[in-house]
Amino acid sequence: MQKLVYNIREGRKGWDVYVSHTGKPVVLNGRPQTGLPLETAARLAASLEIMDFLHAESARWVITDRPIIH
Repeated sequence: MQKLVYNIREGRKGWDVYVSHTGKPVVLNGRPQTGLPLETAARLAASLEIMDFLHAESARWVITDRPIIH
């Protein structure tokens, strides 16, 4: 099973979304994702995992039927 890149933990004022291998909070639009409601933090971490997976997968995809533009 693959280890999660993003995770959540209880902070001082709610839940924090953090990068598992650094322990640092995720920063989106210049704002650390800390002090969130539990459901929001869990959904954000899950969404980031999906986006990270899709980004990694798309790097391996090969386009075989490219459209021809005339």
